[in-house]
Order: sequence, then C-alpha cells, then structure tokens
Amino acid sequence: MLEAGLTQEELAEAVNFRLRADGYAGTVSDRTVRNWLAGKTVWPHARQRQALEAVFGCAVEELGFTPPAGRCGTAPSLKQEEPVRRRHFLTATTGATAAAVPLVAAARPSSVGTSDVIRLREGLESLTLWTTPGAGTRAWSARHCPVPARR
Repeated sequence: MLEAGLTQEELAEAVNFRLRADGYAGTVSDRTVRNWLAGKTVWPHARQRQALEAVFGCAVEELGFTPPAGRCGTAPSLKQEEPVRRRHFLTATTGATAAAVPLVAAARPSSVGTSDVIRLREGLESLTLWTTPGAGTRAWSARHCPVPARR
C-alpha cells in the first residue's frame, strides 16, 4: 500500500471503485483496510480479493494474505464460475414436476371421510395431552398412558 502511495481511505475507494465497476456494492471502508493491515482479516471475501488483485496487479498472496487451512491458493473467482442457464434449468425442473404431479395425485385419496376426521382429532387430542405441563412425569403417565397387558 505504501509502495503504491495510497492512504487507507484511498485504497478503500480504489477497491470500491473496482467493485462497482464489476457490478457489486463497494462496501470496503478505511476500517476494513486497517483490519487487513493489522492481520485481523487474513483472507478477504472473494470479491474483495478480485478487486485487490486488480488494484495492485498481483495475487493477494503476494500482498500477504493467506488462505484458510485446507485451501490451496485463491478460491476460483466469481467470473470463472459457469453461468446459470436459467431457461434450461426451468424447462427441466418444470418437466420433472409436471411428470411427478399425476403420480402424487393418484397416491392420495380423492376425498376426506368421517373416519379421516376422527383419526385426525384423536391424534390432535393425544398431541395436546402431551404438551400440557407435567407431561411425561411418572404421575402423569400413570393417569394418561395405558399399561400394556402382561402375558
């Protein structure tokens, strides 16, 4: 930074200018630069790394940053990622969903009967009973849980 003749504020503005040129919000402040210089931030975010490399014309490792353990070198830049082919993705997922809907519709009953309502009500009553204060204690279990018959 000193070799480039930049102050902390000027470096922050240069990085933000590069981020904005790439279509991102420039959120680097002089405080961020101080954290970089003090070593509090050992590996900046990917977009910040790209902007730093563009500003200084060298890899961030040459600037003194070290990748986290388990990573070798810089992470792939955001520009190197393969673009999302939204139209292809939407066409494929819509087709798969359309094919699955008839299978799901055939598997469930076409109407709800009285027995379904009674079964649901019994389940809700049981659930409500278990959510009352003291549920699960021995005294509560003795009152509300049926004891299985011994053979």
